[in-house]
Parts: sequence; C-alpha cells; structure tokens
Amino acid sequence: MRLVPVKYLRVGSIIATDVLEDTGTLLIKKDQEVDAQMIQSLKSLGLSNVYITDQFCYVSNEDVYQRDMNVLYGHFRELRDIGKRVMNNATGITEIKRSYQIANDVITEVRKHGDFRLMYEPPKYFGDDYIEETIYMAIIATKLGMLMGLARGDLTNLFVATLLRDIGLISPKLFQVVENVEEHPLIGADFLEKTYKLDKGVIRTIREHHEVADGTGFPNSLKGKQISKLAHILGLVEKYFELWGDYDPVLNSQHAFNQKLKATFRKYDIEVLRYFLANIELFPLNTMVKLSDGNEAVVIKQVYFNFFSPEVGLIDRRTGEMGRKLSLVDNPTIRIANIIYYIS
Repeated sequence: MRLVPVKYLRVGSIIATDVLEDTGTLLIKKDQEVDAQMIQSLKSLGLSNVYITDQFCYVSNEDVYQRDMNVLYGHFRELRDIGKRVMNNATGITEIKRSYQIANDVITEVRKHGDFRLMYEPPKYFGDDYIEETIYMAIIATKLGMLMGLARGDLTNLFVATLLRDIGLISPKLFQVVENVEEHPLIGADFLEKTYKLDKGVIRTIREHHEVADGTGFPNSLKGKQISKLAHILGLVEKYFELWGDYDPVLNSQHAFNQKLKATFRKYDIEVLRYFLANIELFPLNTMVKLSDGNEAVVIKQVYFNFFSPEVGLIDRRTGEMGRKLSLVDNPTIRIANIIYYIS
C-alpha cells in the first residue's frame, strides 16, 4: 500500500485500509474504489491522507505499517478527550494518571510487536490532525527512547511529555498570557507542575523540548548536556515531524528537502542523532519516486544509515511491472528527485 494526500487522490484509486471518522464510525471500507463524491467527503471531514493499493505496490507492507496505526486507534479517542480537558483546565488527577497508564500500555504494545522503525506518520484517520500527529509523535519518540535503552519510567515520562508539550500554545487560557511564542514551554510546564504536580522528568522535558544542542534553541539557549536526554529526543522527533509536515513533494524538490534535513540534524545531540539515523525510514516501502535520471521507481528496500538512498525497483511503463532493481547507494550519481503519487 502507498500513502497519498487526499488533495492528490485520484478517482479510481483503491483504498487499502479502512478509513474511520473520529467517532470510530467506518467511513470508507478497505478495497473500495474512490469516486469524486468520496474525495469531497474526505476533504470536508478534514482527513489529510489515505492509503491506496495498486499494481505499483511491489512490496507487501500492510501488516508492517498498520502496527503503529493499531496502537494509535486503540487509544486515540481517550487521549484526545484527556487532552481537550487539560487544555480547558477541566480535568483532574484521575485523567492525568490515566495518561500514564496509556503510556505504559503503548510501551508494552510496541515492545510486543518489536517494530522500532522511525518514520514520519502524517495524519490519516480521524480529521483531528494535531491530536493524531501528536500520538504518532509520542509513539516514535518512545521507540527512539527504547532503542537508546531508557528505563521504563523515562519512557513513560517521554510519552506523556510529548502529549502535553505544547499546552502553553494550544490552551486558550494559557495562550492569553503568552507574550512571546518562545515562552510557551515555560508557561506550559509551570501550569502542569502547579496544577497536576506531574513527574519532574515530564516537566523538565516540556520546559526544554525546544532547546537544541548547539545553543540555538529556546527559551533559555541551553547547550549540550544542559538539556535533558528526554528533551533531546522529543526535540529531534518534533522537528522531524515539523519539517515533513511543511513539505509538499509535488511542489518542492526532494534534494532541497534532504539538504534541509542534513542542516537541521547537525544542530542536535550526537548520541540521540546516532540512534535516530540508524533506524529512520525516510521513504516507506512502496513510495513512488521520480529519479534524477528521469526514470520512475518504487522503494522496495530500506538502507539504514543511507536512508536518502534506498533500493528501488524501476517501473516498466509498458506493463506496470517492476523492472530491474537499482541500489542508489551503488549508483551515487542517481538520486531521488521527487516523491510522486501516480504515474503521469
């Protein structure tokens, strides 16, 4: 299956996974063919992306990529409701404790399925992009913490901190007192500490999650080891999601985006970055790409530590079948020029 933004979705595409509303109601059933009315419904509901399947999905990847989606789906509505109540200062310690229990459940689920790939997951289900993306971000940050060998208590704090990291920005009550956007980590952390007496690890992570190892972050321009390990992890994962969220492969060069990623990565903690780069999946399997030599291809194998250069299968335009396999590591003069969603 292959992820396609709804704004680029074409009539006649085949949906690869069930599409749900935020109530859990089935909106579009798997294997259904897309028509114009369906596309309009997806747009009106605010759904950003869907998975499709076609003859160019050369690799069986459904089970792999649905693992994180299943974790998300199991906890989305409850975490969304807790988040909204916290934003409006309408929740109690019971709900906050429940978020810790959910964090522990997620840690157990991720360890059980053993999938530690780190990849950007755009919103694709519920029409509430911020909440969905935040939960994905919390899952990825927790995976990175697991790869680094963090203790379970630290993993729990990391998950909860990711969920609540921007409370100073998104809470109407708190945003009224934010005079400078760069103050929001302090205001949010202070509010959560005084109101809910959260673990010090959560509070420090939220307070420092916009600090960067080279000292160019905010609000206090901390450097290196002045920043907690959890904040280093959350900061890197959030920035990665932010860069992907602002990127439109149709309108922007993949090479320019890659250069932006490289420049950004240099700012972050080297230990965290090493684990991140060893496990990042920049181009998910079945991503359709345009190569710099003019060929169209599909990503068929990841190459970790060389994530800009996966192995691809060239598309035979006459048959739609996969032609020869091409290692971009072994052919450094050829690079991915753009992600594409359909053959033109």
